[in-house]
Amino acid sequence: NYNEEHVFNRSINSLINTDENHEIEFKETFSIPTKLGKDGQTIKTDVVRYVALQEITGFLNSNDGVLLIGIADSKNTDSKKPEVRGIERDNYNGDQDKYARTFHDIVKSALGETAASLVETSFEQIHDKTIFRVNCKKSFQPVYCNYKNHGEKPFVRYGTSTIEPPQKEWLRWVTEKFSSAA
Repeated sequence: NYNEEHVFNRSINSLINTDENHEIEFKETFSIPTKLGKDGQTIKTDVVRYVALQEITGFLNSNDGVLLIGIADSKNTDSKKPEVRGIERDNYNGDQDKYARTFHDIVKSALGETAASLVETSFEQIHDKTIFRVNCKKSFQPVYCNYKNHGEKPFVRYGTSTIEPPQKEWLRWVTEKFSSAA
């Protein structure tokens, strides 16, 4: 569809109405756990952040994409539709610089300076809630996520999922998605 607006130019409401797909992902928070793990224990902040970093890496390795933080995805809502929750639940108190700096510092340390430069963020209000929008430009070179003790791993976007591809698959991916830029 040629007249489809580029995902970076679409409003948050338009993205929410489209729901998650290969270029749209929702996360309730970047730092604060919103649910318990399978074992009934509270999920740690590092786990919440690592999942978001995987999504960002997946977009950078696959296609332009938008991660909206402050939106519950349809799997996690009673209405079975995405819901605006706001980053207020993510210890956001109106200090945009502080929130954005924390986010960018973590992205930079996990993905590196070059990859981090492909990530642009903004704050947008929906009703009385704040959404943190993360526009991720597809990278010209493979991006690896190296966060805490997880080691250096590539992630790619398949449909609405972000996965760590098996090595053989990753090599094929790199050849197809990046070789022309070398």
